[in-house]
Amino acid sequence: MIDSALTAFAHQQLGPFTVLTDLSWDHGESAVWHLQGESGEAVLKSHRQKRKFTQELYANLQWLPQLAGALNSPELLASQEQALLFRFIPGSLMQDVS
Repeated sequence: MIDSALTAFAHQQLGPFTVLTDLSWDHGESAVWHLQGESGEAVLKSHRQKRKFTQELYANLQWLPQLAGALNSPELLASQEQALLFRFIPGSLMQDVS
């Protein structure tokens, strides 16, 4: 379930949206949803721990741009305290690949 603060954040970026799938892992360290908005599909990720959010945000701002073109990496659309919004890239989760 997406709380009201995350709903407002996603709505601000995507316009009206629907949740297509809950992609959260069982460990509960973060919650992840596949969304469909007016501007396309996106992935919303909410971290429980500020440290993990800060690490992922840093990686997306500092390291992924240097790898542009070398791999099919997600595009960070927006961030707010402990939440990240990415453009959706179709594919399989690594845990599902054998």
